[in-house]
Order: sequence, then C-alpha cells, then structure tokens
Amino acid sequence: YGGGMYGGGMYGGGMYGNGMGMMGMNPMMGDMGWLGAMHQTVGSLGQMSELLGMNAEAMQYAFGSFAHFLERIGGAAHEVFGFFTGAPPMPQIDPQTGQPLPLPSPEEIKAERRRRLIRW
Repeated sequence: YGGGMYGGGMYGGGMYGNGMGMMGMNPMMGDMGWLGAMHQTVGSLGQMSELLGMNAEAMQYAFGSFAHFLERIGGAAHEVFGFFTGAPPMPQIDPQTGQPLPLPSPEEIKAERRRRLIRW
C-alpha cells in the first residue's frame, strides 16, 4: 500500500494522506468546468437578490415604524393639549365597521380626565 503511517496507495503518501490521490479530485471540474462556473454565478446572483430583498423589507419596516411613531406622537400631543384646553378627544374608529364611535358625554370626559390624572 505504499508505506507511511496511515497513508500511501490511492490516498497519497505521508501521515493521514497528504497527497492528492482520489480525495483531491473534483469530478465537476473535468470537461464541464463552465458548468461549475455558471452554477457559482447563478448562486451568487441569487444570494445578492435575496440580500437586496431583505434590505428592502427592513427599510419598509423602518419607515412604517417611523410613521407609526409620528402618528402616536401626534395622538399623544392632541391628548395632552386637549387635557389643558378642554378640547374634545379625537373620535375613535370602530375596527369592524370603520365608522366613528359616538363621542362620550361631558361627564364621561371629566371622569376619564380624573382617572388619567390619578394614573399619571
């Protein structure tokens, strides 16, 4: 089998087979080397398009979160200014019908303000 420790023969020479032998040959790189190159090119293009898609999704999420943040800040500012000026609260929308819910009575508004003040 060729000598050397654990090696020789078809696995190369030296300890644990340092030579090329059968283990070093790539069966795809024979006459079809262009096919391997094409495979790598298509794989790289696929990875780049996936990366661009993930970046676009992250940007969309970031802009959506920022718009929601601005909406929440506007609602909070309206609520704070309404607390000090006595303006009626923003109309709430029913999620099932999309119609505005009826505004609370002045007594309910005063009770809600007291609850908010106590909670705060």
